[in-house]
Amino acid sequence: MTLKHLIHTAALLGTLALGTAHADDFVGGRHITHIGCHHVDGVCFVSLDGAAFGAAENCANTPAGGNQFRFDNADTANGRRTYASLLAAFLSQRPITVLIRGCSAQGVPSLVYYDMAQ
Repeated sequence: MTLKHLIHTAALLGTLALGTAHADDFVGGRHITHIGCHHVDGVCFVSLDGAAFGAAENCANTPAGGNQFRFDNADTANGRRTYASLLAAFLSQRPITVLIRGCSAQGVPSLVYYDMAQ
C-alpha cells in the first residue's frame, strides 16, 4: 500500500468518523468486473469483485449478488470524469476504493466517493 493510498484511506475514514450516516459502506481494494451506462439518461453502473456490499442501504432494487453500485449524474462534468476514471481502472485492472451511500434513482446502492492507487 503506497503512502498516497494510505493518505486517501485515512481521509475517507476521517470523513466517516465525523458524522456521516451509519449506513455508509466503505469498499476497498476491489476490481471492476462490469461497467456500463444507460444511453437514455445519465445513469452508469459498476460491478465489483468480492463479497456483497450495500445491504445497509436497504435499496429497493439491489441486484442479485449485491456487488453493484450506480451513479445518476453521468451526463454532468463530474459524472463524465467519474465514468472515465472508473473505465480507466477497469481497463488497467487497477483496484478501486469506493464509498457507497444511499440509493440511486433506480433503487440501487449509490456512489459517493472513489479512489484508485497504483
